[in-house]
Amino acid sequence: MDHFDPIKLTMRRFDFLSINKIISCTREFNIFYLAVVYIGMGITSCQNVDNYSNYQIFNYNDDAGITTLDPALARSQSEIWLVSQLFNSLIDLDKDLKPVPGLAQKWFVENGGKHIQLTLKKNIRFCTLSANTLSKSLSNKILSAYDVVASLQRVANPVNASPGLWIFTNLDTIQRGRGIWADNDSTVSIFLIKPQASFISLLATSYCSVIPKELCAQEKSFISRNPIGTGPFYLKRWETDVKLVLRKNPSYFEKDSQGISLPYLDAIAVSFIKNKQTAFMQFVAGKFDFFNGLEGSFKDELLTDSATLKPKYKSRFNLLVTPFLNTEYIGLYMDSLNPGHPILRNQLFRKAMSLAIPRANLVRFVRNGLGDPADRGFIPPALLPSGTSIPLSNESCNRSKANKIGQSQSNEHSDEITTKTLDTEENNERWALDFAASKKIISQLKSQGVKIPELILTTNADYLDMAVYLQKAWNDVGIPITIDLQTSAVLRKKRNEGSLQLFRGSWIADYPDAESYLACFYGPYCSPNGPNYTHFESSDFDDLYREIESGTKGEDYRNAAVLAANAILNESNPVIPLYYDKSLRLFHPWVEGLQNDAANRLILKQVKIKRSPL
Repeated sequence: MDHFDPIKLTMRRFDFLSINKIISCTREFNIFYLAVVYIGMGITSCQNVDNYSNYQIFNYNDDAGITTLDPALARSQSEIWLVSQLFNSLIDLDKDLKPVPGLAQKWFVENGGKHIQLTLKKNIRFCTLSANTLSKSLSNKILSAYDVVASLQRVANPVNASPGLWIFTNLDTIQRGRGIWADNDSTVSIFLIKPQASFISLLATSYCSVIPKELCAQEKSFISRNPIGTGPFYLKRWETDVKLVLRKNPSYFEKDSQGISLPYLDAIAVSFIKNKQTAFMQFVAGKFDFFNGLEGSFKDELLTDSATLKPKYKSRFNLLVTPFLNTEYIGLYMDSLNPGHPILRNQLFRKAMSLAIPRANLVRFVRNGLGDPADRGFIPPALLPSGTSIPLSNESCNRSKANKIGQSQSNEHSDEITTKTLDTEENNERWALDFAASKKIISQLKSQGVKIPELILTTNADYLDMAVYLQKAWNDVGIPITIDLQTSAVLRKKRNEGSLQLFRGSWIADYPDAESYLACFYGPYCSPNGPNYTHFESSDFDDLYREIESGTKGEDYRNAAVLAANAILNESNPVIPLYYDKSLRLFHPWVEGLQNDAANRLILKQVKIKRSPL
């Protein structure tokens, strides 16, 4: 396969499109007309494409770009998607995001949850086909526990400034190996200061990917550009902001259910076109096999208001819409040093702000159905326990009301939210009641002499349409709002400093556990020391969070604690949840096996490309 150049190939992959089909599209929408231009520009380079027709290349664009392929430093979705093709972690997640064996074939939790022992799978090899001198010196290297220890210690060492350092803040560093120890070639022990129920799931994050111990000894700049892993692909070529190519790892250890070695693809080719509209045109023209998300104008043209493809496009594209562990919300800064108005510390006022929002219509008309109304609180439904009835003991604290609320939520909403939540008549009736309740609260506050001030909602340009929608909803109940547009970087800075009144935010789970969402309200995590950006304070909530974090009282008790904590947040409204996000993937019919999950992972080891003949 030495003659095979995926970069050249991906620049002229138009053999599967006919010009007649593209021209016919122009009668329906101008994006298809513009696609003809791209084909016209590339048509002269199609002459030898049949020479490569047997190779399976998955092409996609990443408009955000990447700066590193070092798993300890990769923090953006773009980087994590690529890192996951190159490396494996000790633990993997199944389609329901439950922990399953990755590089570790089994694990045991001992000493009351403070000692975790993992046994590695045998004969897993690092892929050393990359063109660097270290790869050549590590030829045929087999994974060992010492590689695992070096990789995890590298993340846990503050000197390396890994954004995954927080995973190991509970590490008992006075134990052997600073808390991470190789018992032998195939067994690793991890020691924790206190029990941590979510720790196994944390080992599935990309930060915990395993690299050779010899690579750990290199400079971060070298690791970033010269990744060596056990994953289904390896790095063949990377031209910054232009193109990146991964090739199939011929020694990858996983097989499919028929015993066929994975991956099926020969290569992955990633372009870095910054302009989303240009990239989408090229997707339509067939250069890219897959497109993640949609720009506003394209979204309105392609999708109905229930997030399905309009009939005229169903034969051209496949659409995959999946619930995503991302809650979009409005945060209210509640600290006593609030630079705005103390009214944001008034629980009734916050309740009125929440009730005023017609969430179902927001999802339908602003989001084209891409989401579910956030009517169960901050935690997405996929992570909320259901059917839990074991009450919390009085020993922890007296919160029977919170328990009842939590259990009531579980019983009333045990089924997943479906598209019926977008039923206009049903939701308009429901919202009319909430709207009336919101106006009543505002009237009551005014009758008590409370002045309703003009508040400032800070957002970025990408969410201006949503901010305008919220502004009208709040104005309609008597809450005047001014919109303040900032760049994303400035918004984050001011949010962390506590210098905003209201701010649009989103919380994507770092790991698939309700604990990840509840951490946003834990007292000791008030920003800048953590993600409690609203500076919410509740001793009852903090007690529950500590119980959830440890998990020492069993799964049923932990589930009940999650529901109770969620109920406290629903009563207090430190944030106003808007909707639970959905991810959208658009791809061509010749792509087979492309799936998605609530973590929006890009798993390509079982994807196939079957191009249609001319």
